[in-house]
Amino acid sequence: HQNVRAFVTHGGLLGLQEAFYTGVPIIGIPLGADQFENVDLCVRKSIGVKLDLDSINEKSLQSAFNKVLNNSTL
Repeated sequence: HQNVRAFVTHGGLLGLQEAFYTGVPIIGIPLGADQFENVDLCVRKSIGVKLDLDSINEKSLQSAFNKVLNNSTL
């Protein structure tokens, strides 16, 4: 949808392809398999941020949203 400004994802390949195609930055919360590497790549390429499932809280989630919504480099 044209109004999507951020995509919260576990970092699976198909979801990331959709984000890349539409130019939407991601907030990645990897759960297993290739998702960790996929989300790390997004962080290195400045197209998203990564959150750790075990330490996620209101403050870290708010910070992630602020970063992807207000940072012009993402």
